[in-house]
Amino acid sequence: NSIMSLAAESVIENRKFGAFRDSIAELLSENSRICNRLEEVLNMLSAEARHSASARLERAGEDMRRQNARIAATLEKFSDYARKNIQLSSNLYDAVFESRMRPFSDLAQGLPKMVRDFSRGLGKKIALEISGASASIDRDILEKLDAPLTHLLRNACDHGIETPETREAAGKNPSGKISIKASHSSGMFLLT
Repeated sequence: NSIMSLAAESVIENRKFGAFRDSIAELLSENSRICNRLEEVLNMLSAEARHSASARLERAGEDMRRQNARIAATLEKFSDYARKNIQLSSNLYDAVFESRMRPFSDLAQGLPKMVRDFSRGLGKKIALEISGASASIDRDILEKLDAPLTHLLRNACDHGIETPETREAAGKNPSGKISIKASHSSGMFLLT
């Protein structure tokens, strides 16, 4: 559970990379605007003033262009790092989440024998049909399902299915059937 919480927190924190990337992109854009202003100033100067300020302004412009190139390279590296980190964080979360999952068959495998034994004690013929046994479910929920599912099955055997004689008299097959279906729908585990 602690690892699951950390993995989820990592996914959430990694989503903040976009804001940092946007900040770096804003710096790059601001530097480009400063470069353009420097060129405008240089173009506005008289020939005499231009000569004395030209070298300094040109050096400042070159410095700004180098700075822009470094910022652009840093932005590209950061974007790549952020993309990889977000993917790694998501993969970690998925792996931790998957490690908590168990197949429904872990619980269901003993149910047919339980129903068979219980129905025999009641003098009834009952078959248990399970579908979707491979559907995955959180292990904590799986453990919590054991007692209620056992109770439901016992009630179904005891009160839901008649004796073979009563069933035959009603025109039914003497053997009754209980069906359990495990499935997923809209991110939820369904047990029918």
